[in-house]
Amino acid sequence: MAFTEKQNRLPHRDLGEDYVHLVYRTFDSLPQRVAEEFWRKHQIELLTIRQSPTLAPESIMCFEQRATERAQKKFHRLSAKFRKGKGLLHRIECKRVVIDSWKFLADKGDLELIAVCVMNNHVHVLIGGGTNLVDLPELMHRHKTFTAVKCNKLLGRKGKFWAYDFFDRDLRPGTFHQVLSYILNNPVAARSVQHWTEYPGVYLTEELVGKYT
Repeated sequence: MAFTEKQNRLPHRDLGEDYVHLVYRTFDSLPQRVAEEFWRKHQIELLTIRQSPTLAPESIMCFEQRATERAQKKFHRLSAKFRKGKGLLHRIECKRVVIDSWKFLADKGDLELIAVCVMNNHVHVLIGGGTNLVDLPELMHRHKTFTAVKCNKLLGRKGKFWAYDFFDRDLRPGTFHQVLSYILNNPVAARSVQHWTEYPGVYLTEELVGKYT
């Protein structure tokens, strides 16, 4: 699902028991008008699925989730076409700022942190609910505000750092390994490294390091 962080359009969504795959991007990764048009078309696709007279309710949920998964993959490819330069997150120090922010939120009990992968113009995160009841858009707003200030200072720049939107998807039963492997291997797919452990922008919870190395 695509969310925007503009104050007048924040939907309420609490982190629950399910694991959630989050994706968000830097301001320079894609023109806002292109992103909005892409997700407008996706919403039309979802509406068509929901209004289908031939699909049972459980089938509608399955078709919606698959359509969203396809859209997210297409969106990443679209972002790659517009990529210019190194990206705002190219410096290792900026990658560490993003990872440390997620670790801080986990230490506070706001979430369970499984993995983070900071690419040069977007971020993947796998999280679960923490001990605190947390509104996801509010959590993203806090995270983005803090990291934007820190990264802008490191880069010697001012202005927007993150795009307004972010995307979240609850993991379907039996897909934890698949999604986690996808997140960890983003740098490998981008041909930045041969193994994800060589990439400085990846974090994996200690409990799982032995299983994925």
